[in-house]
Amino acid sequence: MMNPIQIDKSETLSIQTQLTEQLKYHIETGTWRPGAQLPTVRELAQALRVNYNTVRAAYQELERQGYLLTEQGRGTFVSRQPPSVVDQQAALLDLIDEALFKAQALGIPAEQFARSAYSRAKLIAPGEAIPVRLLFTECNRPDLEHYAETIRAGTGAQPELFLIDDLKARGPEFLAQFELLATTLFHIDELQELAGPARGVIGLMVEPSYLEVVAEISRLPRDTRVGLVCASQGSAEGMARALNGVGADYLQFSVVGADQPEKLAQVFAEAERVYVSRWALQQYPGPWPNARIMREYVDDIDPAALRLLRRQIIELRTTRRNL
Repeated sequence: MMNPIQIDKSETLSIQTQLTEQLKYHIETGTWRPGAQLPTVRELAQALRVNYNTVRAAYQELERQGYLLTEQGRGTFVSRQPPSVVDQQAALLDLIDEALFKAQALGIPAEQFARSAYSRAKLIAPGEAIPVRLLFTECNRPDLEHYAETIRAGTGAQPELFLIDDLKARGPEFLAQFELLATTLFHIDELQELAGPARGVIGLMVEPSYLEVVAEISRLPRDTRVGLVCASQGSAEGMARALNGVGADYLQFSVVGADQPEKLAQVFAEAERVYVSRWALQQYPGPWPNARIMREYVDDIDPAALRLLRRQIIELRTTRRNL
């Protein structure tokens, strides 16, 4: 059982961390099955040539997390029901492997990758991450909450949400309490004006979903007429620009605001398919002229924009941790 454990005393990661994480890894992957007995603290310390107290601390930490069980007079065993991560393990290893191969292609040693990954994890781990005050704003509640959920999942931060119209009544003094200000590119000029020229504002690009929208329209014949409905004409035109930007310029788009009932009926009559924004779906009193050809227009924050925001958040946390 001791053979898989490799301790590198030249590593910047502490010996206790190296030992704890490797023990946990072998339990999670099933190398050491529930009920398997581990070496005693003294045996493992001697075999690895590390301090007795270091091994004892690693065992105690894993017992606290539910991976190990110590029975007085018998020894230390893998818990009969260790934390269940088997279903996640394959996906996790795929992520790590992909990142390692990319790091290798860039000439980054595996040891440096491991150190950076560990340090990064400490910056974003739930319960350990330093809170960052992030304001996110949009013009309507459905999009505000939808994009905010993407930000939470993609950055680990909890944005404080405001409608852009509500911010207009508060002024730059209110915005000054936030470390980061973010919105979609549709509203970056409005937020920048509210914040003042001295404040930086992060504009997040939004793109149509490549699963629900782009994949579907890519199968449509050239010059197919597609209706785009949002709460206003201007927002619908923004939907058309986004679709043209991802290569859908071979289609004919008819754009309309949900507040234009006569034009709306005409679009439904002419179009083979109609995409309706989440905002229009919530606001329009209905019924729709032809629900059979209607689809929800699903969009989300561009991954590159999300990476930019995440980088800003982590840089703030790093700076504050080093103070």
